[in-house]
Amino acid sequence: MKMDREKLKNIAKILLKLLIGGAALAYVLTKIDLAEAGHLLAHIRVLPFLAAILFFVASKLTSASRQHTLLKNLGIDIGLKNNTRLYWKGMFYNFFLPGGISGDGYKVVFLARKYTQSNKSIVLAVLYDRVYGVIALLIFLLAFYYFIPVYPQFRPFVWAGIPVVLILTWVVTKYLSPQHLSSFFSLMGSSFLVQLFQLICCTLLMLSLRVESNYLVYLFIFLVSSVVAVLPLTIGGMGAREITFFYFAGMLHLQTNTSVMISLLFFLISLVSSIPGFFFSLEEIKGNKITPHD
Repeated sequence: MKMDREKLKNIAKILLKLLIGGAALAYVLTKIDLAEAGHLLAHIRVLPFLAAILFFVASKLTSASRQHTLLKNLGIDIGLKNNTRLYWKGMFYNFFLPGGISGDGYKVVFLARKYTQSNKSIVLAVLYDRVYGVIALLIFLLAFYYFIPVYPQFRPFVWAGIPVVLILTWVVTKYLSPQHLSSFFSLMGSSFLVQLFQLICCTLLMLSLRVESNYLVYLFIFLVSSVVAVLPLTIGGMGAREITFFYFAGMLHLQTNTSVMISLLFFLISLVSSIPGFFFSLEEIKGNKITPHD
């Protein structure tokens, strides 16, 4: 009975996420000119679009490398190739099995079964992989605030938040997970590189859709949408990015149809890029699992 309740709870979570994401996406689609959106897609520039896919994949490979560093700090070295497989498996689960065993949950269960390290340290390592990404995202967001043509009087205060965020991240790492402190700058550097690659991906999507101005403002909206997409409200950020682009485009007087198409194309690239994770086998990884301890 307990198992049945747990399954029902997980199904309810999936359905709720689908409902929220689907409703947000449907709302946005009713507010844009679908004929114009179709025209944009029909005349998309192929080469910039293909380059955008490559930079997105590069961002994920860099993120997988960051995960590898975090695991090595715990004494878990499954090799860069197998680590990349594990990362892609997690990407696939985040999209297609988003209920009781999300991508992060799968990583924790898999590693806890095969290695002697405590479950707590593994959970923290997987969590920090997310946290470092969000920290880099926030820092880029604070920096790009300069290019937003609203409330310029707040710019000095916003920029002051950049060193504060970095210092707080260092302090939290030092006291909660000191084993990662020696790799702090490497982890932050790879996190910045992940976001840089995704910003380039977004820029290439703009070029593919023939955007001719306001690139930096679009990139600011993209960063905001990335923060919103991190929230566990929808599956893979579906609908969350689109509604963020829609409202900010209206607020900042940008092309609404183009903005929504940028977010939709980015979501589709994310979705399709995760599919290879279904085919990756991790059975050959041999751990040294003994009695788990915390």
